[in-house]
Amino acid sequence: MITSEVSNTLSSSVTRTCVATCPNQHQQQVALYQWFSESDNVQGSGSKTSVATCYYQCRSGDLALNPPKCPAGACKDANCEECYPWEKAKELIPAAAHFPLPKVD
Repeated sequence: MITSEVSNTLSSSVTRTCVATCPNQHQQQVALYQWFSESDNVQGSGSKTSVATCYYQCRSGDLALNPPKCPAGACKDANCEECYPWEKAKELIPAAAHFPLPKVD
């Protein structure tokens, strides 16, 4: 019996540089939070693709140890403690902020 296994691997890499600065005006603890987007690659495979975005938020004082409560682009207030509903948030996310992967034919 001959068994053959075909394995296709697709790898793509895109580099984008984002610069974030968190001022510490009141000498408090400061934290920088960055949003990532993650998706399943193939149903049932358990593998995932994770992409870092250029969405970030500086949090200081009592908020420094607590991550933002909203998805990227959905913050209704400056501290990201109150969120827009998802349908509204999709409208607010600028197209340039998306991190598209290259098209593979």
